Amino acid sequence: MLRSEHPIASKIYGTIAAVTSAGNPPADFNLPLDAAMPLGIPGPVFASWGKRVAASVLDGAIGTGTTFLALGDQFVTVPFIGAALQPTAVQGVPTTSWTDSGWVVSAALLMIVMQAYLGVTPGKIVMGIAVVHERASRPIGLVQTTVRWLLHILDSILLIGYLRPLWNSQRKTFADSIMATVVLDTRRPRRHRWFAPGGDSVVDPGPPRSWEAPLGPRWWSPPSQRSPRWPVRLVCSSRSRHRDPGPSSSRAG
Repeated sequence: MLRSEHPIASKIYGTIAAVTSAGNPPADFNLPLDAAMPLGIPGPVFASWGKRVAASVLDGAIGTGTTFLALGDQFVTVPFIGAALQPTAVQGVPTTSWTDSGWVVSAALLMIVMQAYLGVTPGKIVMGIAVVHERASRPIGLVQTTVRWLLHILDSILLIGYLRPLWNSQRKTFADSIMATVVLDTRRPRRHRWFAPGGDSVVDPGPPRSWEAPLGPRWWSPPSQRSPRWPVRLVCSSRSRHRDPGPSSSRAG
């Protein structure tokens, strides 16, 4: 007897066919984000405009502080700050560029590399957001991160691009739309493909099943999930050694 002729098998195959025809086909990754979501699976959580602004302010503060420590109290341009906020020459005093200091350039490159391969900068770590590709939900690499950073020039025109996440469904700036990136509200961004040689796995299947890693990096885990530091472990072990031995020792004495 063929499997399709068995009553139980035919019932199973009929149920599968009914579910498939009911509008739950496999996800098509060539479709937009909203259209690639299978039924019953939550989509990505996009970072709010306020969190993105706060992360940019924190990164700008780091760039400003590094520039001040490296170049002192003088009129200088600073990294990660828009052109409207850059100081200009006053009373004939020339403006020094932040690129004149190796320390400031190194700090700026470190932030760019962090976002390129980890999806985060120090400000984004504090706010719990990450920049990833809209399809693979992984960091986009050094070249695309640099191009995306340069494309923020379009966002700075009348600040329309920077305000666009307020009404865009995926909270994208113009640079995000051009580079196919999204900013997710997550503390568990997926690894860059260079650091995930196995690709997608059962634990980390990737979009549309999962938009973040199953576990966050140890350096980014919340304090409640971290293992206690060695002084705490030392105190706990010393207390366990000096506990009251119990009634058996008192009887023995």
